[in-house]
Amino acid sequence: MLFSSHAIHELERVCDHLVVINHGRVVLAGDIESLLAEHRVLVGPRVGADHRGPSVIEVRHSDRHTTMLVRQAATPVIPGWQANPVGLDELVLAYLRLPADLDAGDRGQTA
Repeated sequence: MLFSSHAIHELERVCDHLVVINHGRVVLAGDIESLLAEHRVLVGPRVGADHRGPSVIEVRHSDRHTTMLVRQAATPVIPGWQANPVGLDELVLAYLRLPADLDAGDRGQTA
């Protein structure tokens, strides 16, 4: 059964598998538990430049901190940074914010 919803919090209650389509492309697909386990949020001191790489999905900056959503949860944490689990809302929204010119391969995804 296919279930499409803008109420992301409901998806976790009723779905086992997630497919995120952005700009007509599948950018994330898999078992919800596995996808959440594969990602984490890193928070640390503000850095000047975006640290983009295949495992970095999104980078945000505030006055004092940089927050990165990364795919490879086993990647070592940078000293002085904190690793936190990611919620389904945050995960889905980050993939929906990816620019149209990036395909799934640019972010290390497997659909």
